[in-house]
Amino acid sequence: MSLLIKTLLSLGLSGFLFAQTEDLDMTNKGFNNLTQAGKLFQVTADPKDSIFRFFVSGNESAKVDFNKTEITAEYGLGDKKTKVVLTKVKDKDGETYFTLEKPKDQMQDLNLEIKSGDQSEKISFPKLK
Repeated sequence: MSLLIKTLLSLGLSGFLFAQTEDLDMTNKGFNNLTQAGKLFQVTADPKDSIFRFFVSGNESAKVDFNKTEITAEYGLGDKKTKVVLTKVKDKDGETYFTLEKPKDQMQDLNLEIKSGDQSEKISFPKLK
């Protein structure tokens, strides 16, 4: 094989392996897709060590006023549901996000209720089956 083909195959294989690692990491966290969108808001979950960080943005019709935004999370199955208000954080760069401490057990069916001013929406992050 020519050097060019070997290089391209090598780059493609390393890209595949990197993507596979990312997918496995997401799978280990228990969720299919870490970005979910509703009619008003889009939420991206970012799992870090002992917390989940949630970044919220407004879709075309919604403006997010972070001073008036609150997120309530509910997770669990059946009678064993846990409901908490997420903590709002503003980092040193001025970016606002919300945090949720990871439970010791695998999180099941995470449902977020986002309220921003007079707008409200529920967004779900279903667990992998």
